[in-house]
Amino acid sequence: MTKKRSQHNPKHSNQQKIIRLLCQKKTINQVDIAEEIKASLPTVINNVNELVKNGILERGGVGDSRGGRKPVVVNLNKKYKFIIGIDFLVDTIKVVIFNLSMEPVALEEMKSSRFIDFDTVMDKLTNLIKDMLLENNITVSNLLGIGISIPGVINTETKSIEVAPNLHIADTHVKKYSKLMGVPVFFENEANAAAYAEWQTGAAQGARNVLYLSIMKGVGAGIIIGNKPYRGSRFKAGEVGHIIIKPGGRKCTCGEQGCLNEYISAESLIREYSNRAGKTVESLTEFMTLTENNEKKALEIWDEYVADFAFGIRTIISTLDPETIVIGGEIARYSNRLIPAVHEQMKNSKSNVIGNDHQILSSELMESASITGVALYLRNKFISKY
Repeated sequence: MTKKRSQHNPKHSNQQKIIRLLCQKKTINQVDIAEEIKASLPTVINNVNELVKNGILERGGVGDSRGGRKPVVVNLNKKYKFIIGIDFLVDTIKVVIFNLSMEPVALEEMKSSRFIDFDTVMDKLTNLIKDMLLENNITVSNLLGIGISIPGVINTETKSIEVAPNLHIADTHVKKYSKLMGVPVFFENEANAAAYAEWQTGAAQGARNVLYLSIMKGVGAGIIIGNKPYRGSRFKAGEVGHIIIKPGGRKCTCGEQGCLNEYISAESLIREYSNRAGKTVESLTEFMTLTENNEKKALEIWDEYVADFAFGIRTIISTLDPETIVIGGEIARYSNRLIPAVHEQMKNSKSNVIGNDHQILSSELMESASITGVALYLRNKFISKY
């Protein structure tokens, strides 16, 4: 009788650990690798030799001696593989080529509109990617994959974008794009992608339970529970922008009234000021400048915004109880003003359910969080299957 081969392969496991470590450290000597991954030095040397032979790692000379032979330094070969990240924004689509260290190699932006024909846009993006690869001497065979961030509900079972309201996309099947130019394509909701990036390499590193709040033209959230991304049974987890905080309140694009979306999005600040002050502001920056100049109406609207923001945070905390909350999107540029004010509001809560020990942090990756997240997912998938 033939014995079933165990799926656990110590060599592969050690090589995965070494690649992950080099993705973080960029360069490290073999002695330190052995200490970090808790393996013997001969085991590390054998695995490093194989990874160098396969082109993933490079030798980078020798390090300082600690008594005895100088340790061999190893680098990640940044040119071994590349990943393409695509971020659909409201008026622009951003395309970035990342190397294995998640460093941007090339960046291009393509003008878009809120009313797009998805197939036409994907054709244009394919041509743009081909041009970018050519300009940077990268072959398609060197691509790990293409990650696409979309501000909408992505159903990975039906392979469809169920709805992306800001882009006016609905019921769009993307299965035919699961292989573009022969490489795998990964679609993800923009807030989920940003949460993944902040959890892996940004503000929420080390946390097991994370809530990422994306405050842009709308409000969304990405959720990590027990060290795993949580998308919900119907892929709609994180649609916190449609929690009703004021029944009968402002009309939301979803058709309801009083949604959080209409009170704490970046657009809501601009709209409220323009409606109530009798003069128009064109951007969040312009509005925040008015508050810094102590303009009375702007300060009044900002105070209301902070109160609504704190109410929304308290509602989410009482449901999910995350240890870390990361504020991302446009409003993150003003976290130094927003976060202390929200903490102050939460301190005044009489509820013994809401504690004051939840970390509220600003995004470290800022506008690049979503595009980094989809690329990181593909890189980590490559490592886990190596």
